[in-house]
Amino acid sequence: MKNKLFTLVISAILSFSSFASFASFEKVEEALDEGNLKVAQLTFNELTESEKNSLLGQILAGRLLLQKEAGKDAFDHFEDLVDINSENVEVNFYLGISSLTMLGKAGIFSALGHAKDFSSAMEKTIKLKPDHTGAHLNLIGFHVNAPSVAGGDKDKALELANQLKIFDAEQGYGALARVYVATEQTELAQQTLQQGLKEFPKSFTLYFRRAGIYLRDDDWDKARADTASAINHAKNDNEKLGALWQLGKASAKSG
Repeated sequence: MKNKLFTLVISAILSFSSFASFASFEKVEEALDEGNLKVAQLTFNELTESEKNSLLGQILAGRLLLQKEAGKDAFDHFEDLVDINSENVEVNFYLGISSLTMLGKAGIFSALGHAKDFSSAMEKTIKLKPDHTGAHLNLIGFHVNAPSVAGGDKDKALELANQLKIFDAEQGYGALARVYVATEQTELAQQTLQQGLKEFPKSFTLYFRRAGIYLRDDDWDKARADTASAINHAKNDNEKLGALWQLGKASAKSG
């Protein structure tokens, strides 16, 4: 009886310890997602050495480097991680993100290498997790903006946007509109966003995307109205700040 009770106590302690670790990791992730670097770093510092050295802890350490804009250090960190965790979804995803941060700082030849690193990492992420919204959105953005010599491919962007719409319809509508604008099909982009807003009338993403089209076309009143709607439906401070910046841009241009 005593042995059984002892086993139950140890099991309870281990379960509580695991729950506490998970909760601590979650707090760091939440702060990083909100762009609150100070809170994220302080919370990470409170983790035990064992937690920091775990795979999840190392992923969070790399994300902290990204938020500190230490792109080279972050890339080296995730490159080391992927060598021994090649089938981990988040390691591949953040390797891609760190590669992307290097693109804007690299010379032409280095940039081509980082573009390849980025696309390879995102494609691997999607292979491992076909419904990874972040990987789809980042890869769509790459194919829309990158020149063909660097691997950009608007047909591939359209294919990815249609895939995204299957498992994340709200983001899929926004991505499709982005591709249509890039391929000079503005009317189709507007129709796509209109349909999306019928299904998701409180979507920050879709209002923000449509406001950008109105802003580009100098339709100030509609740009301001949609940006105001985006602000009302923003889910976090980062979204709200982006929309406020766009609203200021619309107001400044319209006089």
